[in-house]
Amino acid sequence: MAMKNFPLNYSHIVKQLPFVLNRKSLFRLAFKNCYSDLLFQASETARKDPEIAQMIVHFKGTELEFLSDECKANRNVVLSAVGSNGSMIEFASEELRNDEEIILAAVKNGYVNFPESIFERYPQVAVECMVLYWNSRASELPEFIWTCRELVLSAIQRNVNIYSVKLLAPHLKLDREIVLIVALENITLLDEDLKNLDSFKDREFCLQFVKNNYLGFKFIPEIMRQDKEIMMACLRNDPSMIEFTELVKDKEFLLMALNEGCKILPYLPNDLLNEEEFLPFKESRFNLDDNFPMFMEEYDEIDNSRTKISLDESLFIQNDRSVILSAVRLNPSLLVFATEKLLNDSEFALQCVNGNALCIEYLPNFRTDKEFILQAIELKPDNICIGDLFSNDIDFKERLTNLILERRVAFSIVPPYLKENEDVLLTCMQIKQYDFWYNQIPTHLLDSKDFVLRAIKASPYTYWTLFSNDTNSEYEMLQLKYHGMYIFSNIKTRRF
Repeated sequence: MAMKNFPLNYSHIVKQLPFVLNRKSLFRLAFKNCYSDLLFQASETARKDPEIAQMIVHFKGTELEFLSDECKANRNVVLSAVGSNGSMIEFASEELRNDEEIILAAVKNGYVNFPESIFERYPQVAVECMVLYWNSRASELPEFIWTCRELVLSAIQRNVNIYSVKLLAPHLKLDREIVLIVALENITLLDEDLKNLDSFKDREFCLQFVKNNYLGFKFIPEIMRQDKEIMMACLRNDPSMIEFTELVKDKEFLLMALNEGCKILPYLPNDLLNEEEFLPFKESRFNLDDNFPMFMEEYDEIDNSRTKISLDESLFIQNDRSVILSAVRLNPSLLVFATEKLLNDSEFALQCVNGNALCIEYLPNFRTDKEFILQAIELKPDNICIGDLFSNDIDFKERLTNLILERRVAFSIVPPYLKENEDVLLTCMQIKQYDFWYNQIPTHLLDSKDFVLRAIKASPYTYWTLFSNDTNSEYEMLQLKYHGMYIFSNIKTRRF
C-alpha cells in the first residue's frame, strides 16, 4: 500500500524506505510506477542483483554503464541491455564483448563499430551487417567484406539490394551465381554492360538466366535466341518475344509453342496463319482465359497490315456469362455488342453494375428503372453514383433514406441530395465511424448544438476531427461519457 500512495515528489522519502530497496516484489512495483531511477541509484542491492538489473536495462539499456562488474559479466543482463541499445556492448565484460550471440544482438540494434578481427572471426556478423546496413552504413564496415565472395553471396541471398552497393568488388558483380540470384530477385539491378559477360556464351547459364526471369531475354546474345528451349522459357511469359528471333520462321517450333499454350498467334506472319496446320489455332483464338488480353493484334487478310481488333462479337457468341462479366468489368463499352435478350436480363444487368457501375450507361432499359437502381445500391452502396438521375425524385430520396435509417445501407460520403437530412448523416456516421467523411457535414449543422451533441454520441471520431481544438468542456465531457477515456486518449493517433 505504501507504494501505491507514493507521492510524485518522492526523492526525500525513498532513502527512508529500505524495505522497498531490498525486496524485489516491491521494487518491481516501484519500477512499474516509474520510480526506478532514484530507487536504482539509492540501492547497492539493486546495483548488484542480476534479476533487478536485467529488469532495468531491459527498459533502459544505458543503465548498464552504472551497474556492478558482476552484472556487466552476466550474460542475461548484457543481452537485455544490448537488445534495448546496441552500443551498450561497449560496457560489457571483455568476455561478453567477444560473444557472437551478444554481438549479433548489438548489430540488430544499430551497433556496427566492431574491430575488424570480429568480422574475421564471426562471418555471420559480417553478413548481418551487410544485410541490415547495406544502404545507410556500408562505408562503416571493413573493406574486405565487400570483396569476399562467400560473405557477399550469403548476404545477397537474403538482400539482393546489396548488389547495388558501390563498394562491392567489380569481379563479384560478374559472378555467375550472384548474377543468377539478382536476375531472380530484381533484374533491374543488372547493368546493360552485363551483355558482354562471358557467361552468356554458355547455353546452360542462358537457359537458367531466362528461367529465373524471362526479362533476361534482352541480355542473351543473338545466337542463344535461336535455341528452342531458351525461347520456349521466354514465350511462356511474353509471347511477343517470338518477333525477335529467327525461330518465327520455324513452323515446327511454332506449332510446338502453340500446343504448349504460348499465345504467339497475333505475332505470326500472315502466310503461316492461312496454312492448314495453323487453322485450328486460328479458329479458337477467341477462347478466353485469365491470361488472355482483352485486345489482341492480328494480320488483316485483305491488305496484310497489322491492325488492332477487339473480341467484341466473338466474346458474346460464346455466351459464357462468367467470361462476359469478367470482360465488361474491365471494359463496360463491350456491352454494345450484347444481344437484346442479355441486355433485358435484370440478373445479368445487376451483376454487370456491381462489377463496374459504369455499365449502367450501356443498359438503357435499366438506367431509368428506379427499382433496379435501389436494388443495385442496396447490394453495393458504392453504386450510389448511378442514382444521380433521380436526385430530384422525392419518392426515390424517401426510399433511399428509409434504406439508410433501416441500416440496410450506409455511405462514407453521403449523396449531396441527402446531406441536409440530420438522421441520415448521424446514421451513416454511427455505422461508418472512422471511414465517414466528417468534413462533408454542412456548416449550419455544426453550428447547431443539438446536432453536435447527437453527433458526438453517434461516433467517437466526431469530437477529435471537428472539435479537438474547441475549448467547449461540455463537448469534451460528452466524449468521455459516451466513449470513455480510452478512446479519447487513443483517438489522437489516428489521421483524418
